[in-house]
Order: sequence, then structure tokens, then C-alpha cells
Amino acid sequence: MAFILVVDDEESICFTFRLFLEQAGYDVQTASSCAGALTVIDGQTPDLIFADIMLGGPSGIDLLREVRHRGLTMPFILITGEPSMETAVEALALGADEYLYKPVDKDKLLLAAERWLRYKYVVDQKQRLEREKDELRRHLETVFNAVPDAIVTVSSGFTVLSVNEACRNILGMDTAAAGGQPCDKALGSAAAECMPLLREAVRAGHIVQRGGVAVQHDRGEIIVDISAVPLACAATATEHSPGTDASGGVMLIVRDVTRLTGLERALAAQHIRRSMIGRSSVMRGVFRLVESLADTDTTVLVTGESGTGKELVADALHHSGARAQGPFVKVNCSALSETLLESELFGHVRGAFTGATKDRTGRIQMAHGGTLFLDEIGDISPSVQLKLLRVLQEKEIERVGEGRPVKVDVRVVAATNKSLRALVARGKFREDLYYRLKVVEVHLPALRERREDIPLLAEHFIEEFNEHFHRRVSGLDSSAQQLLVQYDWPGNVRELRHAVEHAFIMAGGNVIPAAALPAELMQSGRFSAQSAGTGALRHDAPDAAAQGAEWKQRLSAALKETGGNKAKAARLLGISRQTMYRRLRELGM
Repeated sequence: MAFILVVDDEESICFTFRLFLEQAGYDVQTASSCAGALTVIDGQTPDLIFADIMLGGPSGIDLLREVRHRGLTMPFILITGEPSMETAVEALALGADEYLYKPVDKDKLLLAAERWLRYKYVVDQKQRLEREKDELRRHLETVFNAVPDAIVTVSSGFTVLSVNEACRNILGMDTAAAGGQPCDKALGSAAAECMPLLREAVRAGHIVQRGGVAVQHDRGEIIVDISAVPLACAATATEHSPGTDASGGVMLIVRDVTRLTGLERALAAQHIRRSMIGRSSVMRGVFRLVESLADTDTTVLVTGESGTGKELVADALHHSGARAQGPFVKVNCSALSETLLESELFGHVRGAFTGATKDRTGRIQMAHGGTLFLDEIGDISPSVQLKLLRVLQEKEIERVGEGRPVKVDVRVVAATNKSLRALVARGKFREDLYYRLKVVEVHLPALRERREDIPLLAEHFIEEFNEHFHRRVSGLDSSAQQLLVQYDWPGNVRELRHAVEHAFIMAGGNVIPAAALPAELMQSGRFSAQSAGTGALRHDAPDAAAQGAEWKQRLSAALKETGGNKAKAARLLGISRQTMYRRLRELGM
């Protein structure tokens, strides 16, 4: 409810005004003098004042002068029975809002009250919003300068609009003088790296980012991540500072990641060593090579026998490098026919071939911004080889059935257990593609070439199985470990893992004996009961009863582990299903 003060030395005027205004729903007080009016104002500030010019003593104009002197801005309406141009001009000059002549009828009074109270409401709201805006601006400026990243707002003409304090530490900018300068001048040594991103963001109208950029600084080289954000893309960006042009400007954000980069490199090295186990000199060389390649986009060819861990190298290269946040897409080239592989890699459009009922995005395009791992690359056809060569040369693809090229940004890691050089010599593989793939080769040695790593690998697998099967197997006994080291491992690390898993399941106690290992290891001809100890069978003079009991134990354990699934039990034991069924029949199981 609005509060109105009526000041007049005529009691009848005060009574009439009060009656009319209270009937209209206003809270009204009256005063007969300037002093009395000031007493009311001291107690409660009115929203509107009606005051007669002629009062007994100081006039209504004197009251107006005092009210404005106190900084009060409420509407003030002067009333007079003897109007004159001189008093009207003086009243308006002092800040009166209206000048009414007596007699003032009810309609005129209420219309003036309603008009000026509405005006006061609008003015009060505007002042409140201005105060809130100023407070918000001060808050944002505080935040703007407290942000640890360097932030530069730039006009569409590449003039600096504002900078925060972090620009001084990260970019070496003179923050006091930067405003209004050409951006390339204000950025100094960082301009060469930042300006292309700013121009691209303005041209394309979307966020442009680049990570791991080396910038020269007065304290030496630092590593930064740079983002250029069009201000039109950030609804709140224009609040960063007065004068920011959101229509076509751009915000540059530069983050110092020098320390983080060092930590990431350390974590990358840990990731590589967690993925690939080994202490041998040959594996240490592989680790060093993979670490040096992690932060590059160089195409890598991983070679080695089946089961040596080629996919682990691709995984380490991806997750340890700058593309770790992007997709890691795997394709087994030997698992698909030529037509299916081409569609799988490059995608296709609807109707490109029989069965193509809808558009499909290829694996290469799915890997945009990340890494594409092509396993068994030696098995791809000449047609697919040619298309893959274009990807590596032009960085673009064409979907099957579509002639429009699409740009892609992928790092290619290929793997093979074949000699691509031999395939080139026989005309089975393109020489130009071979050299494109083999920019750097990472060769993984066979397990028999690094036997000193076998106990370490076995220990690692046992730890995994302990966690998976909720057991506490401490390790292999000396006989089992000796057998693992002596065996030639045609299946390499993959075969070793399966063998340790088999033994882990078959072993009843907390230590794995040689007798728990798969039959093909026991029957390899390089192991005897003397080295196996009392728990192993003698293969030079086998005892049929002992063998039967051993097989019965193994079959029972495997069937229990697989819930009675004979096919799974056969795979677990490393034997065929036919052998599994034959053994069960022979043992009456």
C-alpha cells in the first residue's frame, strides 16, 4: 500500500484529501506545517507528497528544497490557490513533479496520485535493476579476474576489448594497456599460436580448440590449451566486462597445462607399463618407443606373432597421447569379406548394394578425433588398400555409393603378424601403402624371445584371476614356473594367459602345481616327473590309473567351473569337444 503525505495549513483541505485518498486504498498522513511534515518524513519516507505552497511559516517550496537536499526522490506535487509563473518555474526548478491549482477536485487528485505513484514504481524498479546489474557486473569482474585461465575478449575486428589478470602471468601481457590494442600486438609472442584460432572461430562461428601448444614466455617455454569461443555462443560472455561486443566478437581462453602435461606424461608411461608387462631389455626398448610416439600423430605399424599383444600397443598409443579423449575404434580386417570390410571401414549410403537399407557411418569416420586400429592389415584386398591409401594421403573418405568426400582426422595404428615386405614382393600388398603405414614400426618379440618376463606375466595374470574368482592363490610352485619358462609358447602371451587361467582353476590349493597346467604343456616332451615333483605325471612311463584319476579330477573341476557346460569345459581344458566326450565316456562320467 502506497504511503502519501498531505501538507496544508487548512484543516478542511487535509481532511478532504485524506478522505478521498484513503477511499482509493492509500495510507495517508497529514501535516499542517513544514516542520510537522519533516517529523513525519523522519519516521517514514512517503511514496508521494502533496504540499500547499503557502503554509504558516516556511513554505511548501522550502519543504521541497529540504526534501531534495536530503536526497529523497519521491514525487512531490505542489498545490496553490494563487498560481503564478514565477512560483511555477521555481517549483519545477527545485524538482517539483507537478503544479496543481485549487480547488482540486476528487478526480484530478486521484488521477495525479495514480499517475505519479505508477511513475515512482517504474523508477524504483529501474533503480533496483541498475543496482543489481552494477552488483552483478562487479561480481563478474571479480570472478573474471580470479579465473586462473587467461581470458581475452576480442571484437570482430580483432581489437582487444578486455583482459583478466591471468593474462599477465600466462601470456606476459601488459593488462593495463591491452584494452583497445590490435589483438596480434597485445598477445605478443603468443599471437602466432592464438590468432589462427581466433580467425577460425570468427569465420566459422563455432568453438575452435587446440591442446598442448608450446608458447614462449619470459620464464621459458610453457604448454597451454587454447580455446576460441565466439561470444554469440556464450550467453553470459558479454557480462565479462563493459563494452564487450557479442555480435561478432570472440573470447580467447588460454590455460597453462605445463604441470599437467608433465603429470599426464608420467601417467602415460604408467598406462603403457600396466598394459604391457615386462622387464626384459627388449621390452624396455618397446616401452621407450611407445612413450615417444604417444603424443604424435605418426602412423604406426605394430608387428609380431599372433598373441604378442599388438592391440595393447595400439591401446597404449591412444590412451597415453593427445587423442586419449577421442574415440578408439578397432577393426579386425581378417574377420570380414572384402565388401563387408569396405562398408565397415568407409560406411555406405542407402541402396549402395543389396541389403543396404539405410545409411551407415564407417569406422574411420567414427574414429574422427581419435585413433583407428586396423588389426591384421595384411589381409585387406587391393581395392580396400587403394581406398585406405587415400585416407592416409588426403585425410578424407567416400562412403560406398556416395561420391562426396568427407574430411576425417584420425590417427591410424595398423597391426599384422605377416611380413608386409614379403607380401609387397609377391604383389599382394601395395608398396606405397606399406611405406605409408610403416612410418614407424613397433615390433613385439615372441614370448620365447623374452623368457625372463614369463614369471612376471604369470604373476600378473594370477593377480587378475584372484580378483575375478575371489581367491587367494599365492603363485606357481617352482616346477610349474620352470615348465612355463621352458615351453616355446607358439601362442605367445595370449596362450600363456589361457594356460595360467586353466591352472588357476584346476589347482585346489593356494599354490599352483605343474600338474594343474594344460595337457599340451605337460606332454610337450620337455618336462618329466623329476622336474614336476610328486604332483606331476611321468610322461616317459605313464601310469594308466594315475592318469585316469588325474583326468577325472580335471574334468570334474572344469565342469563345476562352467556349470556343466561341456563345450566351455573343453575350451577351459584346452581340448576339443570330441576329446572331452571321449574322456567322459572312458571314465564313466
